[in-house]
Amino acid sequence: NLETLSGAATVVTGSKLNVTGNLTANAGTNLIIANAVNSNLNQIDSKKEGSVKKVNSNSTDYVETAVESSLNATNITLNTGLGNGSTLLVQSSKLNASNNQTLTSNNTIIQDAILKEFHHSSKSKEYHGVAKGVMTATSGVVALATLPINYGIAIASPILKNIDDPIQKTEDKILPDNLAKNIDYDRLRNHYKDLVYDNNFYQTKKKNEQNNLKTSSVASNISAGNNLTITSTASGGTGGDTTIQASNLASGVTNPVGSLTINSNNLNILASEAKNITSNSDRIGSTMSVRNSNYGNTNTASIINS
Repeated sequence: NLETLSGAATVVTGSKLNVTGNLTANAGTNLIIANAVNSNLNQIDSKKEGSVKKVNSNSTDYVETAVESSLNATNITLNTGLGNGSTLLVQSSKLNASNNQTLTSNNTIIQDAILKEFHHSSKSKEYHGVAKGVMTATSGVVALATLPINYGIAIASPILKNIDDPIQKTEDKILPDNLAKNIDYDRLRNHYKDLVYDNNFYQTKKKNEQNNLKTSSVASNISAGNNLTITSTASGGTGGDTTIQASNLASGVTNPVGSLTINSNNLNILASEAKNITSNSDRIGSTMSVRNSNYGNTNTASIINS
């Protein structure tokens, strides 16, 4: 058996307690059983310079992983001091009792941990030396040569946009799909831009950046072979709240008649959200202009339920 008694708070972080008999923990104020977080940061910088151009690239990768706390015993009893707004918190950890498990506090919170992951990469290239002068002149020539065409597109664009939809509807009826999709104003305009601007004769420098931020949820898991009882008792006008967020409770794991009992003034069963946010940007420099393109998306990867 293992029994602990503290006059104030008891904190267990990223640790494992395995007891063959009973495990009892009594805290004078708060009792916290939580995960630790391992973080890994990897950064790489690269610079390459030749006789014609130089290329700089760098990447940053940051990843967090949870180191859960784990309590295993025949019977588990966790108590916090009542009457002082105490809290029993279990975060991204496992509590496993082969028989009965009892949690008692003013407030009980059983929740997941939200971990972060970040990835960044960037790459830039530009000409230097004699090549820089040659490509600057070439870029200027391309820009001047396409200037009349660009003005013509700008003037005709409102008209062409208005007639494009009717033309498309007619084409769809009389032409095969592989031909109709190629006769489109926006497609032709974008093809022209790619042909003129996305090449080494026009670009004197180019930089691309990519960013990705992810969050993931790591649940708490509390189980009992027989009965699992959670009691949140209000005292002095406060407390009496039980919150379960993106975590798992199980009773009767080995005894089918085992029960799950939650005694509480307020019971909150909540989900968590995992996110995946990406962004990309391109910056292209030429003799006569600088073009910036930004694009990205926010994706709620999943909703994690209790």
